[in-house]
Amino acid sequence: MQLLTTYDSNSPVVGKALVSQGITRDQAGMLTITPGRSVDIVCMDRPSPKGFWICRNAEGEVGFVSTQYVQLDPSSVRDLLEAIPKPARVSAVIVSAATVRFPECYERVESPV
Repeated sequence: MQLLTTYDSNSPVVGKALVSQGITRDQAGMLTITPGRSVDIVCMDRPSPKGFWICRNAEGEVGFVSTQYVQLDPSSVRDLLEAIPKPARVSAVIVSAATVRFPECYERVESPV
């Protein structure tokens, strides 16, 4: 498959996953994986087909793996998640008719915008 030729043993790793169910390459583009072993995830989103990641096994082979056969190691994507910008927090005052009539009862809340 032409898509897989863009990934190789030097492709950056975006995460790791533990193989829960083994599979032998039975279709072009599928990766042979062994239960209990770890695979490197090199692509989790497009252009991967829905429900599949592009992974690399210990032998350096690259191919598609169904997300049903692996468990993502959350610690392996922590840096990736921390790099996502967080929304700024701002102070806001909720004003209602009751607040205007009874100002001592208003509530100050923190709200992401």
